[in-house]
Amino acid sequence: LGSTLMSSNHLKDNRRHNVVTASQGYDIIDKQVPKWEEYTLLKPPFQGNEMTAYGNEFESTALSAMEVYLDEICKEGNEFHVHPSEPIGASVDGWIYDPEIDMDIGIELKCPYTQKIYPKIPDRYWYQVQLQCFTHGTPYGWFGVWTPEEFHAEKIVYDQEFIDWYLPYAHQFLEYVETNTKPSRWKKKPVYQPKEK
Repeated sequence: LGSTLMSSNHLKDNRRHNVVTASQGYDIIDKQVPKWEEYTLLKPPFQGNEMTAYGNEFESTALSAMEVYLDEICKEGNEFHVHPSEPIGASVDGWIYDPEIDMDIGIELKCPYTQKIYPKIPDRYWYQVQLQCFTHGTPYGWFGVWTPEEFHAEKIVYDQEFIDWYLPYAHQFLEYVETNTKPSRWKKKPVYQPKEK
């Protein structure tokens, strides 16, 4: 995949609003103008709410559930990294070692406030795992959803075609931020159609 794990300190200015983070990856297209207002600091960035607090409270429980699911010990994540050559950054909630490819694989965990398993992976989280894989140079990532009653996990395979489609939008968005140019609203919002998801 051609990328390596690197700390964000290799950037001259490593504040998160100077890169597209995996967790914001979907919103810079879906909610481009509000995200531009956050990135240019016209509006305060999202600081969390009751739903995110709930997710944070049970993240370690979800990681334990992933360990049971994979029958392996996972390492904690949450260290922010930036791709070595593109302005894309990501952190993962945990790591699992894959001996077949001799790599640590990222784990993204969700603990829905609704306490219901998603019927399918929401697009925003599929984007998030794709950008995590791109940042860390991994061929796939794990996506897990925990509720008090059940746990569901899926392997998401890295999609280079998605990255090729996505990066021009990320570059365009960051150019709007750098030049302080408010983007126009989409006439037709771009939508990526993966072969399988």
